[in-house]
Amino acid sequence: MALGADAGAGAPSIHRVFMMSAQRRVGAHLLRGSDLMLPSVGGTESERAEESPFCESPVRDLTDCASIGIIGAGSWGTALAIHLGRKGFRVKLLSRDAERARLIQRERVNRRFLPEVTLPDTVTVSCDPSSLADCHDAVVFAVPSQALREAVRWAATGGFGAVRCDGVRPKASGDSNASGGSNVWGDSTVSGDSIPVVVSAAKGLEVSSLLRMSEVIVDELGDRVKQRLAVISGPNFAKEVALGLPGATVAAAYSETSRRRVQDLFMSDCLRVYTNPDVIGVELGGALKNIYAIGVGIIDGLGLGMNARAAFITRALAELTRLGVACGARASTFSGLSGLGDLVLTCTGYLSRNRRCGLALARGERLDEIIRESKEVIEGVPATNAAFTLAMRLDVEMPILTEMYQVLFEGKNLREASKCLMTRLKKDEIVDMA
Repeated sequence: MALGADAGAGAPSIHRVFMMSAQRRVGAHLLRGSDLMLPSVGGTESERAEESPFCESPVRDLTDCASIGIIGAGSWGTALAIHLGRKGFRVKLLSRDAERARLIQRERVNRRFLPEVTLPDTVTVSCDPSSLADCHDAVVFAVPSQALREAVRWAATGGFGAVRCDGVRPKASGDSNASGGSNVWGDSTVSGDSIPVVVSAAKGLEVSSLLRMSEVIVDELGDRVKQRLAVISGPNFAKEVALGLPGATVAAAYSETSRRRVQDLFMSDCLRVYTNPDVIGVELGGALKNIYAIGVGIIDGLGLGMNARAAFITRALAELTRLGVACGARASTFSGLSGLGDLVLTCTGYLSRNRRCGLALARGERLDEIIRESKEVIEGVPATNAAFTLAMRLDVEMPILTEMYQVLFEGKNLREASKCLMTRLKKDEIVDMA
């Protein structure tokens, strides 16, 4: 898909200081015709803001609040826009589908992905990447993993990241000249508050390169962006975040400043945000859990029982931790929200599309038909492909992943795959991954 020429418009430098002491919710529980109600909270809006126990910095007046761009108008991008807009932040939700963007903006609801919740007034929807020039605090990528690289290039056509931090403009589709353009990173440093933090909210591995999502962004924008780069990952179903139901997530970044900045932006009285310096571990936990959710769906669909489900999830955690450590992650990260937490939710939650994929496979449906009929990307499928290749390259033993790969890509019988796992050589249970 051709994305057009580089507009060359850099983001203006506006210094912003995050000094917030309470989170403000704007517009109570913006539900639309749904019987799914948010938790009831007493008191006025201002009283609830003052009583919020999770954030220690003051929210600025709405005339001078944070401005955030979100690329991707699927369920997750829309949920994040609703969450941040509800806090009173100015949010630009961007879709590359012009008709979809116009429809959501007009109707104030994403009927395809999140019909239960209306958008706060602070959220505007657009298909124009040049509007990212007004997003001074954060730019969030919430797109399918295999579309992330193209999304970064699309953002560049509107001026965002128009010059990499090492001085080279990333190519947009059909762009044969990689010189020129303006620099959203200002003076090519990453120390000031004039540049937005770049947040990856995508979960997966790029199949063609085996890169994590943050690595794809660095590959497009240059190494210096690392100090302004963060990822968010955790046990978060988009629908529940949009509804304002309580939950927790993790913000990981190489820079403590970026970790705290993302924590300040996303923290609210319904979403608790922890920080972690282990970017590799947080990303791999979010990427790999989808593989095993498909497996649990198969177990449930075949009626193999709760014992099998518990054993599968536990051994899945062990082997994904092995791969993570081989990639440079901390073993302890996988016992946290982005590892165990996300694994349990995705493997057991009825909203999990990866688990539903496994259930459909157990019913005898073909994988290509399941993918075609799903309105959202089943991330566990490309993740299985990429993770299997990565494990082979690093010589990491991953028996469950191997069986999942053979089921999904080689047509192996489901019950035969189960038998292969159950009849492996005797092993000790080794829990020390360090």
